[in-house]
Amino acid sequence: MKLIKLFFLLIVLAIASNCNAQKSLLDSIIHIAERKSIFTKNVNWNNLIPQLYESIDTTKSDSVEAVIPAVEKLYTALGDKHGVLIYKNQGFKGAKFNNNRHIDSNLTKYAQDINYAFRTKILDNNYGYFSIPSATVPLEDSILSDKEKVLKITSEMAQTIKDSLCKLNTKNLKGIILDFRLNIGGSIYLMVDGLASIIGDGKVLSYQYGNGKSENLYLKNGAFFEDSTFASKTDAECNFKKIKIAILISPITASAGEQTVIAFRGKKEYKNFRRKK
Repeated sequence: MKLIKLFFLLIVLAIASNCNAQKSLLDSIIHIAERKSIFTKNVNWNNLIPQLYESIDTTKSDSVEAVIPAVEKLYTALGDKHGVLIYKNQGFKGAKFNNNRHIDSNLTKYAQDINYAFRTKILDNNYGYFSIPSATVPLEDSILSDKEKVLKITSEMAQTIKDSLCKLNTKNLKGIILDFRLNIGGSIYLMVDGLASIIGDGKVLSYQYGNGKSENLYLKNGAFFEDSTFASKTDAECNFKKIKIAILISPITASAGEQTVIAFRGKKEYKNFRRKK
């Protein structure tokens, strides 16, 4: 009898532990959304949070799978079109925003292979090809808390992108293909600064926040600024003026990858091509 009671107790403890893990994961997501989302004022958090807890699928042993319904409800309530939870090659968004769209497993596999996603080549002796990978600063507290270290890493990574780009600037170059099909996001600072030679100086993007404030990103002489804040710097400028630019995107091109593509809008030499599936 004691063994049966002990076994039952262990089952209860395991279930409780799993539920705590699910709730802890959801709490982390809620914490970020509540404090960082530009849509945070769209909802009554005191009313919404209990509803999110109720949406946890406690029949799932996988904590991520268990909180997916709650995260979907969160995105829907916020009206967030950008937010997405990607898990096991599926993207989960709000109910109104292409919910549960399937992501090509081959695309995600190649996107995670840096040696494949980061490639350059000269085609037919006249056209440059550059596959631009996702790139971001390591998300470690010891790095993110040190602004100088972040700036150093960002500048070095942007320089790597710029060096690869400049190698394509051959004498007979007629055009260049920038491939963002495997770019699922990262840091816009190092991507834009790495491509500064072909984007050109001036205002690149403008962010509009929920509180009405805006923020401008711009390039000047190989340096990238966020309003007046210096964000990244690269050297060894190369000239891509008036060269034809073709940009490739896919269903997994996201976040900073999308923003970098937007930075090319307005250039007469630019044309965009999208893979639909």
